Amino acid sequence: MKPLRGPTGVFVLAVFVICPGCMSHGGITLSAVPEVVGEVKPAVNQEGHAGMTGIQLGQATEHARGDLVQRLGHDDFRLLKAVSVTWRDGSAGCPRPGMIYPQVLTPGHYIVFGTDEREFHYTGSRRRLPVLCADATLQPPLGTSPKI
Repeated sequence: MKPLRGPTGVFVLAVFVICPGCMSHGGITLSAVPEVVGEVKPAVNQEGHAGMTGIQLGQATEHARGDLVQRLGHDDFRLLKAVSVTWRDGSAGCPRPGMIYPQVLTPGHYIVFGTDEREFHYTGSRRRLPVLCADATLQPPLGTSPKI
């Protein structure tokens, strides 16, 4: 058997030193690697941040709908708009007073629900679930007029 040199040899040596139980019968046992089965969806943690693939428009819309049902206590409203947009900065269209946001173009979502009396504007990014935004702080995405 030829000795392992270069990056491969360093990896095998590192595995042996870090995890001596991982070596068995002269090879590496990879039994701890889980098998991926089914559709892979972006993981969203408790703070609402998404994994590498990002939050899709449908997932963002369903989250916003659920949030509004919880706030209003009913589902007597309709979806007026749900679009993917590019926000002007990291606030994703809904800056909070006193916060500083990265000044980068941010891909995201703009979702509007409405009743006969009122509209509810939700904004979010591909990395963060949408939040209800007060009309006074709502900022337009790129490519739209100042009045959304």
